[in-house]
Amino acid sequence: MRLILAPMDGLADHSLRDILTRLGEAFAYRDLEWSTLDFAGTPARVVTPQTLYRMKKDTVRLKDRADAEALRRRFGLEDEA
Repeated sequence: MRLILAPMDGLADHSLRDILTRLGEAFAYRDLEWSTLDFAGTPARVVTPQTLYRMKKDTVRLKDRADAEALRRRFGLEDEA
């Protein structure tokens, strides 16, 4: 199992976390933009807010759409043309 935490960039308190354990069919791990952060001595891959927004904005789950809207507002994100 791969765990990817997101988003963390720009959050001093690391208060927002979304643990991804599977991606489904729309995305592949190789397509994700990420960085590595240290959590108490353990490296963790962290996807960018833009990546998580792209992953959540068009899903059928209302929770994901709400998350996408919150990410858009919090990080000033725009849809890609």
